[in-house]
Amino acid sequence: MLTIKIIQDGVTSITESNSFAFYDETSREYKEMLRLADKLKEKPTELNGIYYTQPMFADQECKEVIREESIYCSARNNPTDKIIGVMIDFIPDDEHGDQGIEKEIAYRLIGTGDHIYVTNEQGKTVFNI
Repeated sequence: MLTIKIIQDGVTSITESNSFAFYDETSREYKEMLRLADKLKEKPTELNGIYYTQPMFADQECKEVIREESIYCSARNNPTDKIIGVMIDFIPDDEHGDQGIEKEIAYRLIGTGDHIYVTNEQGKTVFNI
């Protein structure tokens, strides 16, 4: 089990997880975050999170919509100079999660002033920014 401590925009959060992934600016996930921010007409440096719900259809032709696409965000109190990476949480769908379908994808935008500390079960730091 890993302990993940994030200090972001004046807020400290501590969570536990079996895994940890950080996507830098060369990753496909980072580029997807930029695409979503652009759809929102927002500057990524002014955000600390983007939340994406993918559309779901009842038919293969994608004509019968079960769930609409939605994108929303949360703003930073203090904008950062640059987004250096992204952490992603996948929230499974209540009804279809056992099929690998997400209800929401949460992108946590990590800026130059933010800090991440990941420690293992022995309390040793295995990753930090």
